[in-house]
Amino acid sequence: MKLLHFVLFYILYDITGAKANMDAILNAMKQCNDKFPVSQEEMEKLMHEVHDDVSDNFKCHIKCIMELEETFENGTFVDENFVKEVMEVPLLKDHQADIKTATDECKKQHGLNDCDTAYEIAMCIYGRLPEELATGLLSML
Repeated sequence: MKLLHFVLFYILYDITGAKANMDAILNAMKQCNDKFPVSQEEMEKLMHEVHDDVSDNFKCHIKCIMELEETFENGTFVDENFVKEVMEVPLLKDHQADIKTATDECKKQHGLNDCDTAYEIAMCIYGRLPEELATGLLSML
């Protein structure tokens, strides 16, 4: 995701913290995939920036991960938590301004339901990041 997911992936500064955090992220992804299975085909479409015909399961999968990472609560994007978590990723520290700007521009996105809202926010942020940063985030999925 991209993010998203989201998203979706925070590494702490020291090696021990990084391993524990990566384990938590992988656990979150497994939990969410158990609840909202996403096909390999759908993940590949995202990696090739094909965002049409995205399944509800995929959108809910993103929302699930965001909830477990405490960046989406009660139908609301918690932008402070998102920025804080992303800034802990060593590769992203030099892009704080880009991430903050994208977050500020996208945090008010709203979809038809909570899953759609989480997906819209994630894709909005992804679409506003510099290409090399977005590609790096996507490769972490």
